Amino acid sequence: MKNKMFREKDDLTKSFFNQFKKVKGEEKTMEDFVEYLDSLPVTRGIGTKKMDLYSFNEMNTITMLDGITGTITCRNAQNYNKKFLVDNKLYKPSPLMCWLLMGFSEEQYNIVSGFEDKHLYNQAGNSIVVDVVENILLELFGD
Repeated sequence: MKNKMFREKDDLTKSFFNQFKKVKGEEKTMEDFVEYLDSLPVTRGIGTKKMDLYSFNEMNTITMLDGITGTITCRNAQNYNKKFLVDNKLYKPSPLMCWLLMGFSEEQYNIVSGFEDKHLYNQAGNSIVVDVVENILLELFGD
């Protein structure tokens, strides 16, 4: 079953495969690209892989699902700077994933899910993590 946080319309694989061919040779296949991604070491501590396909460092970074990583901003979620390797494909995070990472429930997301993606990314990016707000309020006012 496909992870519902990654949508087919957010699949970036073809675009990064084309860049891979430009850098590594036009005769390269999708299988070569998948093998290349698999062979990249995971950076210790932050759970990312570096592709070395672009001069802009963030475009090179793949975030692994089972590690700690840097902040997902609405800018880098929408501009392909933050991407995840899932089932040998690269995906940008969906608006749902961004909302869940901010501590909102899927039910809360469903209330606003009719808005355009850009608005959903912005709303998540302009929010404060729910758990952080709860803990601040507990510190200020107690149980």
